Amino acid sequence: MLPLSWCVRSARFGALVGAAFAATGQALVVAVDVGHPELGWIERAGAVAFEAGLVGLATLLAALAARALARGGSPLRRRIAILLATLIVAPVLFGQVLTFVLRGIFGSPLTLGGVEFFLSSTSHIGRALLDGYVAYTAGVALVALFAIGLLAAGLRRAAANAPPPRKLELGILGLSAFVFVASLVARPAVAVERVAQASPTVAFFASLAAANVAEEEAPAEVEQLVAIAMESPPQLAGAVWRKAATVADGPRPNVLLLMLESVGAQRLGSGGRARDVSPNLDRLAAKSRRFSRAWSTATHSNYAQMAILSSLFPRRGSTLDMYQRIDYPRYLFHDLLAEVGYAGASISSQDETWQGMHRFQNTGTRAYTFHALDHQGPTLDTGTERIVPDELTVERAISWIDADKRQPFALYVNLQSTHWPYPIPESAPRPFQPDRPKKPSSYAAWSKDDQEAIENRYDNALRYVDAQVGRLLEALDARGLTKDTLIVVTSDHGELFHEHGLVTHGRSLYEGEARVPLFVHWPEGLPPGDDERPVTTMDVVPTLVEALGLPPFPGHQGESLLVSSPLAGEEKARAIYLNMQGWKHAEAVVCWPWKLIAEEGRSRLFDLSRDPSEAVDRSTEEEVIHRRLDRLLRAQMTAQMRYHAPGSSSRAERYAPRMLRCPDLPRAPHASN
Repeated sequence: MLPLSWCVRSARFGALVGAAFAATGQALVVAVDVGHPELGWIERAGAVAFEAGLVGLATLLAALAARALARGGSPLRRRIAILLATLIVAPVLFGQVLTFVLRGIFGSPLTLGGVEFFLSSTSHIGRALLDGYVAYTAGVALVALFAIGLLAAGLRRAAANAPPPRKLELGILGLSAFVFVASLVARPAVAVERVAQASPTVAFFASLAAANVAEEEAPAEVEQLVAIAMESPPQLAGAVWRKAATVADGPRPNVLLLMLESVGAQRLGSGGRARDVSPNLDRLAAKSRRFSRAWSTATHSNYAQMAILSSLFPRRGSTLDMYQRIDYPRYLFHDLLAEVGYAGASISSQDETWQGMHRFQNTGTRAYTFHALDHQGPTLDTGTERIVPDELTVERAISWIDADKRQPFALYVNLQSTHWPYPIPESAPRPFQPDRPKKPSSYAAWSKDDQEAIENRYDNALRYVDAQVGRLLEALDARGLTKDTLIVVTSDHGELFHEHGLVTHGRSLYEGEARVPLFVHWPEGLPPGDDERPVTTMDVVPTLVEALGLPPFPGHQGESLLVSSPLAGEEKARAIYLNMQGWKHAEAVVCWPWKLIAEEGRSRLFDLSRDPSEAVDRSTEEEVIHRRLDRLLRAQMTAQMRYHAPGSSSRAERYAPRMLRCPDLPRAPHASN
């Protein structure tokens, strides 16, 4: 049998390997990371020590297990023991390499939500890793294999020269084990949280511990707000509403809800863009009610789009919701309009199975549906999905409108070419050049040297999408339907082009991703003009409810955009909430002009009226505002998670929590209304 000293020497070597790769990972993260520039050498050294201790402890346990399984002193048994120990530690080393790579590429560590994100979309993401991101995949694999090979060589050498263990070595290993176990059972203090910001492994364990946060008792001032949010309308009110809806005698315009992909408010001419990229959308906006302070609920599609269709805020737990458990009431766009006699359709260029969106949309209401998996013709590639060319999606929408329905229509159209990498058909015009990046580029990262080419590529895609919108609007006009059609145009989220050092979307809750266009065109019921009220895309369906002459549906968390004053009993300013749960986890609240973003154990406060680019954190100088908004945000998120927690009785009795209003805040002299 291999001596016990082999296990100790193996653990020491494993710790050295872990430290070397952790230090290299820290250097790489520092070189590319813009998210935590304030982290000092103490936090990063602590992260390296933790990573080294983790690999050392894993190697010790693996060596002890291998030593017990491969009893005897023969060379063959020794080789078997070394192989077993290497195989046991290999996943730890591979995970360490992977987490640092993800931290550098995405600006966020791997979390439980990230694991679930991958597992729920293995076919989509697996294809992307082996196709568009093969260089990243191969690089991670090669580095991990090198680390594993290095460990195997060290274990073999330790077996050939294994002196008795020193007391110091045993003490260090024991201390490493204690620190590791303690980190799993105790909530991190502030100092440890800062180490977690530097250590992807600590951050992953912290995400595991976060699963039960909603069940914990919050401070009394937070609990008071949670109680207010949880006093949502009883579900019995829904039956009363449906009875009223069947006899309501309101207007019945056709309804067109047009969803754009990854189009921030500032990317359109109507949002201030000087370049002529969206002439058709801009002409429509000029004749519409324009909401210039509109935020999405999330910066990734599977949350943002479903929130628009349902008027439900997409926070249901501590990790990403893939709609696998839908045991709460929801009343979507097509449900609402079918209730009052509309013919409904959902026609989408995207793959609606992404992250379970099709499960959420399937409420049993009869409606025509079409998406990428129903399409048999040519497709465009976004990396994780093959989408329908938007021109074909619009053709199908026009054909559906032409069908004899003998009733008003409710049509949802989702266009996708403005999703990275901004694919359009070969025959489509490309007026903005150059539009091909010279350096390797991906959804996760692209070089700032290619800024002009990639923005041109995006603008070409946006110009193509705008042309399809123009075709759809012309079809309505040619059929005499424009006057009696209520058109809502919005986007699921925006897109970043190296603002804050980030690209694409699903990376942050900054304005470039979170602020979206939202305008309503209804000549018969809503005069055009600018509206600067803070609003959310959850307001779309409640707006349709009021437009049809119906009372507010009690289960919606948004508010009608047709109401010009606060609801009864809601005189305080409206709070707008944002959420992100994918590779990264963050949440935010806007009480104009203040915006608080909470991410990875810290929160930052921005004054959007003075600082629209969110460059200056004002948490210290505006401590009262920071504290009150932080309390408000925590209360709303806690209420959401308690309502949706397994075993909660609220879901069977009440609708989703009320959205809390803004607290009383000191008014800055410069602040605009």
